[in-house]
Amino acid sequence: MTLDVDTAQNHLIISDDLLSVYYTPQKQDRKKCAERFHPSPCVLGSSRFTSGRHYWEVVVGTSKEWDIGICKESINRKKAIYLSEKNGFWTVGVRGKKVYSASTDPLTLLLVNPRLHRVGIFLDMLENSVSFWDLSDGSHIYTFLKIPDTDPFRPFFSPASSYPEGDQEQVLSICPVTNPGIFGIPVNPQ
Repeated sequence: MTLDVDTAQNHLIISDDLLSVYYTPQKQDRKKCAERFHPSPCVLGSSRFTSGRHYWEVVVGTSKEWDIGICKESINRKKAIYLSEKNGFWTVGVRGKKVYSASTDPLTLLLVNPRLHRVGIFLDMLENSVSFWDLSDGSHIYTFLKIPDTDPFRPFFSPASSYPEGDQEQVLSICPVTNPGIFGIPVNPQ
């Protein structure tokens, strides 16, 4: 999986290998694309999922703010987004490096290891669920159940948008899978 530059908001820097993203105050000179996010600082993964089971891992590092997960491919990218299931987003994120939440409406606050560094995301379209895991200890973070399967899904990434340019702590990176054993919903999802 890689990042889709054609969807990247113009203040996001995408690495040459298309695996990492961070925010910059300088606007990038990218071609105009109908798929591009504006004004929200977001980018989608290049993969489109319509069936099956899919797993990927994201290094969130020590970033103080981020959101990752999935969204419907058909979401409106031309207005400020509000992350919620009813708007087609199934994400987890953090604010202020200490308030973790799932994009339910209202938000579901999460008890997460404050040293969370790497997140596993498992999309199971057979069970209509998406689960998030803390890969430092294999603990379950959150599972969305009964996600609709009417649209293709895309991996979703939104790094911090209020920190100094090039601050390596604010980078989100897709990384090689290190924990392929996480392929199922937990016995007692919250």
